[in-house]
Order: sequence, then structure tokens, then C-alpha cells
Amino acid sequence: MCVSFAAGLFAVVYLLIFTKGNVELDPGITIHPAPSVVLAKKNSPLLLNCSASSSPDAGRVSFTWYKDGEPVLFDRRVQVKDNGSLYFKQVKNNRHSRNQNRNQNGFYECFMKNKYGTVIARQVQLLVESISKSFTIEPGYQKVELGGVARFKCQIDGIPLPIYVWNKNSSSLPQNSRYITISSGILQIHNLSESDSGSFHCSVYQSFNQVNNGPKLIGMTLQHSRSHARLIVITDTKRRPPKIVAISREINATIKHSVTLECLADGNPSPVVTWMKDGNQTSDDNFNKNYDGSNLKFIEVNMTDAGTYQCVASSPGFPDAVAETQLNVKVPPFIIEAPLSKGYPVARWFRLKCIVGGIPSPKVTWYKNGQKIESLENMKIYPDNMLMIDSSIGDSGYYQCIAKNDVGVDMAIARLQFFLKDNVPKPPSHVTVTSVTSTEVCIRWFPSEYPKCCRVLAYTVVYGEPNDVTQKKVTPWKDKCIQNLKPQTYYKFYIRAFNSKGAGAKSDTVTVKTLESVLVAVSNLRLSSSSPCSMDLKWDPLPPEICDGVVTRYQIYVSNGGHDIMKNVSTADHKYTIRDLHPDTEYKVGVLAGKKWGYPKRLDVQLPWLVHRTPEQNDKSKVDEAAPNVRLSSSSPFSIDIEWDPVLPDKCNGVNIGYQVYVSNEGHEIMENVSATNQSYTIRDLLPETTYKIRVLSGTTDGYPKLLDEQWPWLIHRTPKDNKIPQVNVHIQVSQLNLTCVDVKWNITDNQPAISYKIDISNSSARTVEIQNIKMTNYIICGLDMLDKNLLLPFMLGTKLEP
Repeated sequence: MCVSFAAGLFAVVYLLIFTKGNVELDPGITIHPAPSVVLAKKNSPLLLNCSASSSPDAGRVSFTWYKDGEPVLFDRRVQVKDNGSLYFKQVKNNRHSRNQNRNQNGFYECFMKNKYGTVIARQVQLLVESISKSFTIEPGYQKVELGGVARFKCQIDGIPLPIYVWNKNSSSLPQNSRYITISSGILQIHNLSESDSGSFHCSVYQSFNQVNNGPKLIGMTLQHSRSHARLIVITDTKRRPPKIVAISREINATIKHSVTLECLADGNPSPVVTWMKDGNQTSDDNFNKNYDGSNLKFIEVNMTDAGTYQCVASSPGFPDAVAETQLNVKVPPFIIEAPLSKGYPVARWFRLKCIVGGIPSPKVTWYKNGQKIESLENMKIYPDNMLMIDSSIGDSGYYQCIAKNDVGVDMAIARLQFFLKDNVPKPPSHVTVTSVTSTEVCIRWFPSEYPKCCRVLAYTVVYGEPNDVTQKKVTPWKDKCIQNLKPQTYYKFYIRAFNSKGAGAKSDTVTVKTLESVLVAVSNLRLSSSSPCSMDLKWDPLPPEICDGVVTRYQIYVSNGGHDIMKNVSTADHKYTIRDLHPDTEYKVGVLAGKKWGYPKRLDVQLPWLVHRTPEQNDKSKVDEAAPNVRLSSSSPFSIDIEWDPVLPDKCNGVNIGYQVYVSNEGHEIMENVSATNQSYTIRDLLPETTYKIRVLSGTTDGYPKLLDEQWPWLIHRTPKDNKIPQVNVHIQVSQLNLTCVDVKWNITDNQPAISYKIDISNSSARTVEIQNIKMTNYIICGLDMLDKNLLLPFMLGTKLEP
């Protein structure tokens, strides 16, 4: 009820503001009509008027000119006059020069400033006289029947539009109504006779429109066509049906200008040409036009002349020939309803209208003091070109709408002055905005000071994205929470206080960014099973319009009714495998995406569960592979530490009962049984610096894999060197007993304790003899080849300490 009461008070205050305090103002600046395109003669002086005047009480006036968005560079050739006109001593047309003043072609804007603000007084396109060095179309050879028609065309690019002059046999065309020229560079010859044969070519002149003068012909030939087109007229009395030789393509004409629709028809006898518009025959009474041969010429085209035209060629005894063209009439922009210059109290939402006409529909752009309004936060432009303003003192100034299409420009200005009424509240202070969630913020402020007569009735919280701060909430309190915002988006906020006298000034503007959103369920979740005891999950990345931030993790829910599994995973592959499941069991699966702020609450989100059933388990158990990911290392020269990962149910269709560890060094093999609960084992009493092969196999109640099966490869590991074996002082005596045996005797001369002796034999059959009985002082070695020159004597003897 409090909010409704505050809203009611706010509406009453707004009603008072809407109905009182509006003051008519003198704009202070008057815009004078001026052409939007100016053609300039090269190397001649030119004066571009700013086309605006300021009233005497508007204070000092200054002018600024821009060309193509950049300030005009002034020097001795380009200057600004006291009345704001831009003066060119000599207009230049060097399109390849980097010097701005060597190429004056471009789009110019004149900004006029007085004490009230700034307006764009004129926008004009300056085109400097130019003509191409070559023709784009030149006339060609023609051979035509007697009584028929001929058509030649010339075309060249130029500013202003070139004037085409045709010659026959290097002389002017005969003064004959059968010869018709069209301004676009076309020559038509009707009802040909033998005397029309000859050589035709075109020349090009240029006209130049001077200010306040009509067209002026430059007294020189600018270009001649290179080719001379030969016309040959042949005698042929056979009857020919009517045929449209040429018809204008779609024509775009500007209102009040002259335009010709071409239609050239051939046939024997010569066809009669008539014109139809939208299915009705044209007449001079209904259309501003006349016939130029078979062409339809409009002296001054109007809006009603736009439409579809049919050229009909008729000859007795033959069907009519018909061709069609389209005439579009364009109209420069014009202002129908312009904004008004007025004074308003602040905080009024008010409208500025700029109703325009023109064909094609003009594009309307709003400016405030010469700056585009689309970049201002407290103003909004609607599709019908209406400007809405939530005003403050700083919004006073000039507002301008400029309408443009491809044939012209029109503009209107209004001066607005905003003021505070007496006895209104001061602006709220200490505004703070806090992001609560991804879609909600809360604003707090210190209350406004107000006069004794009129306490504060309500506050308005004005907010929006940076370029559209136009939304409002009303509250009687000193705080307000705003919901339904966009996640991870910047918003601006300011507060204004109201009392019975009106609105106070707005507070400082505060900008805040909403938090990242907590995302929803993943999209396009797919489920499958590669074993009876596992489930493979795959999903698609969230689309950008939903994922307004970086997804950092996923939460996976798996339920079979009696047992729930929840996994937090980080994966960039958008897939995961759930293991340790029961075969032939139905599970429900859901996956949520989350960011650093967390996950959605399952109670708050309609989590789309998918149902999947794991496959049945096979009747016969089989071990699919050896223990996975076996790792080998040595913590001493006499041992190997073996570790492996557990064999999970999806890798084993039966119950794992244990592991078999095999160690081999070719001559000796060890096999140890290890409990299924262990995933590591250490083999001891090995030799240092010795290469061993190791493998670990997993077994079920049905047994273990066959050792001969090459499916279970060996891993290779070499024990490290025993750096703790000391060398002892020993006296050695070797006696040969026969050709293959020797007797090795030794005597240790120090008190080094020993547990065994090792004798290294170096010959072609190198080997080592280890003696465990430390009480022995001799050893007979047989199987030697005394003739082997590589036999090294004496033998070496050492001791090995207990590690």
C-alpha cells in the first residue's frame, strides 16, 4: 500500500509539472534553406555559406567547419569569413593528394555556437568539376533495313553531367525530326532512308551551375569519342513484325526534374508506339509529358507520375510488341512538424516531435548541441523519430533533427531551457548500489534536504544500461531493490526527490555491474554405455545468449531411486564417464553448468532428467586386460616398487579376486599373488644394475589370463647401481688345475665385514660368481678356455654389505 500511495503522489506531482511552467522561447538561431549539393568549377573561387543567423541577444557567435568529420585546415587558400562562410580562393580537385586543401571534394558541416548552445547550421556535399579521360560506352557499327531504326550510344563519367553532341560525317546532324537525341547520350534515327548512311561520332561538353545563375556552357570541347560508327542502310521491302529495340531500364527521377522514358521500335511497316501506365493509356491531359518520337518525356516529373509504364508497338497484321519500365520519383526530405523552443521544469518526461516526409523515407538523426543523442543516457529515440527526455538542468541547449535521403537533407532546431522550481528538495546524497545477484541490485541513499514548507513525498530511482537510462521505480523509502536485470551488465542509477512543488535536481550517477549468472542445465545431453557398469555422458556447450560468462565446472547428478551420486567435474571436452554402476539398472541423469558463483539450486531449476538403463552383465566373466597404468620405480638397488590403478567394474565383468605380479630377468622368474585390495607391491632381493621385465595381471573367479597371451605386454625396468659397495684390500692367488679349471684363493688383509663375495670373470663368456659363505677362502672355477687370449687374470674379489 505504501508503494501505491507513493506512486499516486508521484503521478500528482507529474501532472502539475505537465500542466504548469512551460514558457515559449526565442530559438536564437535561424537556419536558412540552402542546397545540399554544390558543384564547384575547378581552380575558381567559391563561397560556402553557413546558412544560419543568430539573434542579437544570443551573445557572441562562433563558427566551426568540418570536412568528412575532421576540422577544416585553414591557410591562405581556405578561410572563414566573419559571417561564418567558408571561402576557397581556388577550388582544387587533386583526389590523390594527402593534403586536405589540394582536394576539396567532400562532405562539409558548419557548426554555429552562441550562449545557448551549438547547432549544425549546414551540411553540404561539395563536388568539384571533373570528367573521365575515356568513354565507358562508344558508338558501334550498324547495318539496318530501309525504313527501320538505328540507335547509337555514348557515355562518359563527369561532374556535372556531360552534354552530348552528335555529328554525322564530321558535321552537325541534319535538322530533321527523325533524328532524336536523349540527354543520357543516346541518338535515335527513325524511318531510315539511304541518305542516313554515314559516319557518326559524339563529342562531350560540360555545363556548370553558378550560384543564382542558370546553366553556363563551358566554351570548349572536352572529349571526342575515339570511334566513328558507320551506319549502312540496306534495301529490304519484306514485311517485319513490330519489335522493341530499346526500352529504358528502371528510372529514378527527382521531383520537379525532367526525365525521358526511351522506347525505340522497329518493323515494316513502321509500328505505331503508344504508352500505357499501370494498364491505362497516357494522355497529355492527365500527365505532365509529351511525346518525343516514340519516347515519353516528362517536362517536370511529379509524384503522380511514378508507376509502371508499358511501351506498345503496333503494326497491322501482326501482334503487338510490348516492353515495360518503371519510373520512381524521389522527393527530398521535408519537415512536417518541427520541435518547439520552450522552457520546462526539470524531471518532466516530455516529447520532441520531428515528423518528416520524403521518398525514400528519410533517416532522422537527433543532436543535442551538435552531438548525436544516441550516446546520451537519459534520452530515448522511438521508431517514429520521437525523442523522449528525462530532463535535468544540464540538458538545456539546442536540439536538432536532421532528415536525410539520397536526394537531399532538411533540418529543424528547438532551444530548450530547463529550470528548478522554488522550494523543491535538494538532490539525495551518498548513493550506493550493491549487486545482490546476477539480476538484482539494491540502492541506498541519504535523504534529501527540503524546505520547511514542503516535505519529500517520494523518490524516483532512474536506471538503465549506459545508453538508455530511462526506466523508473518510485518509493517513499530511502532504499530500493531493482529486479529483472540482465546478468553481467553495466547499469547506471541516479535518484531524484519530489515534493508538492515539483522535482529536485538529480543525485550523482552511480554505475554498477550485475553479477555473473548462475547457469542452468546443459544442452543436448546424450547418454550411452560402453560396459554394463558405466555410463558415458556427452553434452553441447551453452550458447552465448545463455552463457553470459565463463563456465568453470559442471555438476552431474545420477540417481537410481535408492542411491544418488553427485560429481563436481571440470572438463573442457563436454563429456564424462560415471563408473561403478550396477548392470541392467535404470538411472536418472542431470547435468548443471556453473561458474565461479556456483550452481543453480536444484529446487529452483526444472532440471531436465534423462533416463538410461545400463546393459545386462554377460553370464561368463572374463578379464579384459591387465591391471591399468602400471608404474615402476626403485627405492634401492635391490628392489622394484610396483604400483597400478584398480581394475574397475566396467573393465571387468566379474569380481576382481586379486593380482598376479610377474618379475623376470630371463634366467629367473618370480610370481607373487597380491590381494585385490592392494594396488602396489615391492619385489625385493634383486640384483643392482640388472634389467627386469614386470607385468601385473588381474584375476576373477574364472582365473587369470594365460601368460603366453601376447595381449599382456611386459614392462622393462633396470635396478640402479649399488653405490654403497666398498672396495676391500684383498690378496688373490690363482692356480691352474687343468685346461678348463682354476683354483682361486684369497686372503682379506683388513677387517671389512662382509656377507658375500663376488668374483667377476672377464672373457668371451663373461660371468659373475657370487659366494654366500663368507668363511670360504678359495673357490674352484671350471668351464674356462685357457686358450682364450681374452681371459683376464687375476680375478677381482669384493665384498657386498647388507643394504
